Amino acid sequence: MASRRANDEPLGAEPADSAGGWLRPGRHLLIGLAVLLAGLYFSINAAQLERERHFSERQAEVQRDLSDFRARLETDIYASVGLVRGLAVQVVQHEGLSAAEFALLADELRRGQPQILNFSLAPGFVVSAVHPMEGNAAALGVDLLGDPIQKQAMLRAISKDGPVLAGPFEMRQGGHALAVRIPLWVERDGVPRLWGAVSMVLDYELMLRNAGIRALEKELVLGIVGRDAAGPGGDIVRGPRLSREAKAVRVPAFLPGGSWLISAVPKEGWDARPWWSTPGFPFRVGLSLLAALATARILHDRQRIRRLAGMDSLTNLPNRRWALQQLARRIARGRRGDGGFALLSFDLDGFKPVNDTY
Repeated sequence: MASRRANDEPLGAEPADSAGGWLRPGRHLLIGLAVLLAGLYFSINAAQLERERHFSERQAEVQRDLSDFRARLETDIYASVGLVRGLAVQVVQHEGLSAAEFALLADELRRGQPQILNFSLAPGFVVSAVHPMEGNAAALGVDLLGDPIQKQAMLRAISKDGPVLAGPFEMRQGGHALAVRIPLWVERDGVPRLWGAVSMVLDYELMLRNAGIRALEKELVLGIVGRDAAGPGGDIVRGPRLSREAKAVRVPAFLPGGSWLISAVPKEGWDARPWWSTPGFPFRVGLSLLAALATARILHDRQRIRRLAGMDSLTNLPNRRWALQQLARRIARGRRGDGGFALLSFDLDGFKPVNDTY
């Protein structure tokens, strides 16, 4: 029986498949494996793209939050600058103000403005008047050009001939504040002369809170650089100086005399999940596996159907269809001069009843 099976196989006969026969090694499994590898490749790429898309969306969200914070901060600061400019105009027009006039005007400007801590006049750049005096008396006598904390911002204001946002700095009377310094020129005998400066001190923490910094710092690591509105190269204003490796979102805040650079990254990182744990990755891997198994099964079944089409189901031998195909090939080869062949015909007596019965 084994001899007969060995002799039959070269003719195209194949024994009936077992239940798991399609999983035996063969070309169909190689092609299925190729489909699986291709599916895994595209699944990994899709997972990485999904992670990058999440990163881009998160960056855009942080960018919007920082832009809103920046806009509110700039609006509040420039609104306050408008008030101190009004005071400066009065000082220039009158070449100074009496104590009573200064107190009256400062009270009017501070009304409904809790972020403004005080106004001050500094003829010759030495603070000679502060309003309100209560809690601010320590500022009297401060030389804005001699004080190491105030000097650089005051010199920049003189150089720019306009307001400069100084600070944040620790006030002598306690607490941290921002200050808007405006240098003033007055004409004497037709010659412009530098009179001194008018200043407004703002509550640093209140300004940031009103702009929404507390909500930001709940979710973000926030860093602000540019003390004295010195821009990205300035000293740290708040938080850490975030490196480039952090991939921080950066937004400039344009302030009187310069700018701050606001940077932020999420506290939990942009995306702590690796690409293989993205939501769609297991689903895509499952589809790839199903596609590979389906491809292997379809190819195996097509091969089996093709073989069965040329095999007699009763004898498990090649049938008439297969024989005629082989004969046509041999004839075609003979006509091309590829050699001859012999055709041997057997007639089995009494086989038709067996064939009809089984």
